[in-house]
Amino acid sequence: MEDFDWFGPLPEVGTTTVLEASAGTGKTYTIAGMVARFVCEGFPLGQILAVTFSRRATSELRDSIRDRLVSSRATLQRVIDGGPVGDDDVDRVIAADAELLATRLDRIERALGQVDEAPIVTLHTFAKRMLDELGLLADHDRAVELGSDLDVLADEVIADIYLSDERWQRLDWAYASMLGRIANAHPAEQLHPPGDDYALRVGFAAAVRAEIDRRKRLLRVLTYDDMINRLAATLTDPGNGPAAAELLSSRFRVVLVDEFQDTDPQQWQFLAAGFHGRATMMLIGDPKQAIYRFRGGDVETYSAARASADRVIRLGTNHRSDIGVVRGIERIFGPIDLGTPSAAIKLTQINARHTLARIRASIDQPAEMVRIRAIDADDPLRIESAREKIQADLLAQVDLLLTGSYELRNSAGEWRRVSPDDIAVLVASNKVGQQVHEMLAASGYPSVFSGESSVFTTQAATDWLVLLEALETPDRRHLRRAMMTCLVDWTSADIATADGDDLVAMTALLTRCARLLADQGVAAVFETLTAERQLYSRLLSRPGGEALVTDLRHVTEILNQTEYLGAPGLAEYLRRRIERASQIPDERTRRLPTDRPAIRVMTVHQAKGLQFPIVLLPQAADRYCQDPYEDTPIIGHVDGVRVLDVAQPLDRADRTEDYRSEEAAESLRSFYVACTRAQSLLVMWWAPTPHNTTRSALHRLLCNNRWDGTPPPPFFSPLPAAQLPSRPYCHLTLVDPSGLARPASLEVTDSEASQQVLDARIFSDHIDREWVRTSYTGLTAAMHSEASRPIDAESDETELPADRVETEASLRIAVESADSTGSTDGDAVQAPTSALATLPGGTQFGSLVHAVLERVDPADDELLGALSRELAVLADRFPLAGLDTDRLAHGLVQTLTTPLGLLTDNRSLRQLGARHRLTELDFELPLGAANRRRKVADLAALFETQLPDADPLRRYGSQLAGSAAAETVLAGFLTGSIDVVLRVPGPHPRFVVLDYKTNRVPTQADEPLTACHYTPAAMTAAMCEAHYPLQALLYCAALHRYLAWRLPGYIPGRHLGGVGYLFVRGMTGPDNPILGAMPSGVFTWQPPTGMIVRASELLAGAQ
Repeated sequence: MEDFDWFGPLPEVGTTTVLEASAGTGKTYTIAGMVARFVCEGFPLGQILAVTFSRRATSELRDSIRDRLVSSRATLQRVIDGGPVGDDDVDRVIAADAELLATRLDRIERALGQVDEAPIVTLHTFAKRMLDELGLLADHDRAVELGSDLDVLADEVIADIYLSDERWQRLDWAYASMLGRIANAHPAEQLHPPGDDYALRVGFAAAVRAEIDRRKRLLRVLTYDDMINRLAATLTDPGNGPAAAELLSSRFRVVLVDEFQDTDPQQWQFLAAGFHGRATMMLIGDPKQAIYRFRGGDVETYSAARASADRVIRLGTNHRSDIGVVRGIERIFGPIDLGTPSAAIKLTQINARHTLARIRASIDQPAEMVRIRAIDADDPLRIESAREKIQADLLAQVDLLLTGSYELRNSAGEWRRVSPDDIAVLVASNKVGQQVHEMLAASGYPSVFSGESSVFTTQAATDWLVLLEALETPDRRHLRRAMMTCLVDWTSADIATADGDDLVAMTALLTRCARLLADQGVAAVFETLTAERQLYSRLLSRPGGEALVTDLRHVTEILNQTEYLGAPGLAEYLRRRIERASQIPDERTRRLPTDRPAIRVMTVHQAKGLQFPIVLLPQAADRYCQDPYEDTPIIGHVDGVRVLDVAQPLDRADRTEDYRSEEAAESLRSFYVACTRAQSLLVMWWAPTPHNTTRSALHRLLCNNRWDGTPPPPFFSPLPAAQLPSRPYCHLTLVDPSGLARPASLEVTDSEASQQVLDARIFSDHIDREWVRTSYTGLTAAMHSEASRPIDAESDETELPADRVETEASLRIAVESADSTGSTDGDAVQAPTSALATLPGGTQFGSLVHAVLERVDPADDELLGALSRELAVLADRFPLAGLDTDRLAHGLVQTLTTPLGLLTDNRSLRQLGARHRLTELDFELPLGAANRRRKVADLAALFETQLPDADPLRRYGSQLAGSAAAETVLAGFLTGSIDVVLRVPGPHPRFVVLDYKTNRVPTQADEPLTACHYTPAAMTAAMCEAHYPLQALLYCAALHRYLAWRLPGYIPGRHLGGVGYLFVRGMTGPDNPILGAMPSGVFTWQPPTGMIVRASELLAGAQ
């Protein structure tokens, strides 16, 4: 396999490349760099699809791509100015051709403006979007919603199917219920075996799947798996599939798939059907890290995709770990096969960037940075005893690491002491992780456990269930049980010794909670018990109390979101979730109780993708294997097909060995993932146990002497610690178990507990009613209510009153129109007119216009056709009776081809195109400071103090100062969305705020609306009437902060280009008239830079 070369050519169009990226070799850096290279070669960022498998990974990848583009832009500009390229490989490639520097800089600048809306998504999000956009080509209803929790529906279906036919009832109910849940959790796996012998089991599972799918369609809900399966079915459909695939591949010319080793067969099916042989596709992953078999991840699918690829290359240098760690891991594993008989995964040697150790010890310690600590017991230990001894020795190692004996070297070459958050303890099971966490906490070390255990497995969930049952059935037994939960916290002794008054008072409290549950919900019950029973002060004074409080709040939040079930249904819902939490993985994993620096204890799956200076592996030789004779459906492969085998254990014995070999291979890959998280020090433990050790990854690797590229045997007999083989670059230490103290327990006696009770701090605080999350609409709501005729404050697309023709404002408009244009009434009849002038108004029309203008590239060669197509798509979303869409399309062409005057050096939106446009820039600005807050009146004063007398909006300051909003305090957050930020190219690019308006201006009775009605005075009146000047100032302040964050070398006076409010009914195309200082329909405002900067400061609470 050849190594990846940055200086090699890009993959050819229509080819598929597999890039194998071992742990720590810079996968994310490579993906971001490839995006930059494709952009520089002329591929628009919107046509480069980057998909990964989690929202967290998507966010990190988007940030990496943005940082890469920013860095490369700076490099290209530096080289153009005569500076050096630097040592970065990506920059050296894109700056190699001097003749293309300016072109590539322009392309990167264009891409930077599109990063926030670039197609960087999860596979599930991509599938949902494509199903929505494929329309009739897909078997999909756009009105469906994502159902995040369909367990109740599944349980109902399983029970209904079981009772619907007597033949199903020949199955034991417990087995049928379990079979139905597993079949639903794995809907894509083929049911096996075929034939009559297991037709009953296979038939029941198939009936459950079919009925669940039918009911989901009736309810218009779908799951993440449904999105993938429906898109795969669409793209492989013999009729519509080719057309749908052509549509996808024409839209996305480059496809980068991250973490491809975790792909399941259905995901690869739609990727292959849509892009293989059509687009340039790169599949990036590491099969050695394929550890999500239980969620559908399939190394056989990876192997098949690899075999069909046009090219396979690899990243050959580890940038994460020190060379001692890299070589030690390689010697533990050896040149073995980590795959299955049908999908080989070879472990090959790679280079290490860090050739010097970044950790040192001040005491006598082994020189090797990969260490195996073996418990040297005379006889095999019971598993719990082995775990106790390993945890005791682990605690001793933590003592050494954190008491100043070890130091770490940072990137600047400076040495520092090891901190708790430099250490990660990686475990295979939640049970052991919790034990380690409790041991560390009891020993005084800060520690957090982030396992994959569901919050429904915690004491908090159980105690909530007991309380809900008592509130539903308030008899003596249930009420006594509720009193003994952590929510109330009486003990059996408290109940036995309580006098009558105390019992009556406690019963009255629970009765009040029952009423609160029915009237106000779960949250009210929790807050009442928190206040009445001093919940926080009680629980936080105990070991583990912080985690318990976090769990209680988490369960409360979940129950609060499920209150549509009603009070009786909550208990049943929680009961089912608790029953199933230990059987099927749940997405509601427990939250971290603290964000303080602490030793991180986590499962290997949680640690995937992370790195730590020091990694401890207490379960390296501890692997539990399910009883092969347990009658439970099992997942495996038969003739290359992934199946759910429902046969009884004895009848599938010939296949079980293959299934077990797949599990054994994944245990090796999981151990590989755990080891490769370490940067500078890796410590693992071994102990002799009769069962868990013999099939564990570490024991199999140490005992394996068959270094011939084949998988190690799945089992090795126990042997004494002294007979364990040694490995180069690894240090084996024999640990005498007699010298290990038993880890501290979290059991606290009553006397100890009484000594640990803490006094609760008394907070003298108040509710800050000035602190709000508001917007321009919220700030102006009160002002609109002052108008003689209210304007719809919920939309920017309000129609100005058309019947005020005799008002002074209307007379001023008519006079100015005549003065500024020199026209007569007769001339006005002949004035240019927009096709939009006679179309309907209102919020719906304005929303439609916004949506179309946002989605269409004004520079499209077939602009009218592009507008017409978008209108056809959006017409159902924004229905308007009798709307002439053809006329609307022609009117929008006029809008997009109208020169914008001083704002754009007389260029139109069409001339600038989407490459210079950022649409719908969302912002959320903090308002005020801790001890300083300003008012809207302070913003109003800026119009009079900062604007010259001739400015058209100067008079708005007194209008705003006299409004109901003037005394509004600016505290909290200001949210909003700018329609368009337009970049005006030039020696120093300017950035302009644009806002589309569909407002009409007043005309005489029966007088047609023309361009000449949209004079500067008319538009100024419209602006002030709707309080748009305040909106414009807020938008400018938001843009100022955005550019300061995102634009290197930002200078407000150079880069802020003003504001344009585009009254689209007054814009008539290339020959649009100039009325005074503004084009018709284009309200132009150039607020002074100092005014914008000062407004931003006032919003932040400056003096």
